[in-house]
Amino acid sequence: MEPINDLIIVHFQESFFDKTNKDIKDTVKTTLEPMIKNALKANMHVSFWEDITTSNPTSIIEIPPLSINLSQQDAPNGVNNTYVLHGAEITLTGGWFGACIKNAVRSIMLAFFKNLALIKTGELTIRIPSKAVYDENELLADITDSNIGLDIVDALERSEFLKRLEVRERGLQVRVTKSKTQETILEKILVKAPDKPTLHFFDVVFLID
Repeated sequence: MEPINDLIIVHFQESFFDKTNKDIKDTVKTTLEPMIKNALKANMHVSFWEDITTSNPTSIIEIPPLSINLSQQDAPNGVNNTYVLHGAEITLTGGWFGACIKNAVRSIMLAFFKNLALIKTGELTIRIPSKAVYDENELLADITDSNIGLDIVDALERSEFLKRLEVRERGLQVRVTKSKTQETILEKILVKAPDKPTLHFFDVVFLID
């Protein structure tokens, strides 16, 4: 059976919006709702990562009944140390593109290294829809390519997983690519492979959709 992939929605909650960024909320909501429906039809796992410490933690999108393919988890600041990945391709949505998304990326990488099947292949793809991820007052689509690439690399470089034995033995590279044009925004080797690696690089690809 093929692994089920993941759609992760980070902090799309009422507390993060007011009159100044209502347009962003409406755009993300309009983008996310069909994505969620299609993901559930495709047998993907949909997970709402929320922060219950906010003043109004209500999700802007009505959360369907929880099931084997739909979960609701607490992830303050995007940190979720217990999530289990269901496949090698993740769609990461919501916000903020900054601390919350950076911590969500680190949490995904932690889950990746807990999955023996994924470690064996060494490949992980994280899709980030540009109209379904927001900063405080702008969509990801409005952020410059260089800032997107640098923020993603910063999230990985500050993560403890780079010190893992498996990474030192194989090396790790990251690539940030715009999926529509196939333009590579940034490509970097974060950990060099040894002279005679027994397995190929860990390869982490971010696709900006």
